[in-house]
Amino acid sequence: MLGASGVVYLSERNIRTSLYAVKVTNGQERTVALMLADKAKVESSPIQAILAPAELKGYIIIEAQTPHIVDELIRGMRHTRERVQGTISPDEVDTT
Repeated sequence: MLGASGVVYLSERNIRTSLYAVKVTNGQERTVALMLADKAKVESSPIQAILAPAELKGYIIIEAQTPHIVDELIRGMRHTRERVQGTISPDEVDTT
């Protein structure tokens, strides 16, 4: 479940991952995060976490090993636009 901090943890394994930003419809960040978490669980996608920080309007952050995993997850998903090229530094995302 998506907590108050806007984070959905999907795995507890220690795997080298990166953070990827995904553009979504404004106001749909939490809904998209929950839908993507459900899809990742059903498809057993190697997604580590999905973040929907309240202060980051129009974007969600997905933690995964590679960008193609994120692209596959968001393909065809309602309210998602595109993955932003590159990665996000963990220092840029403060969910506390």
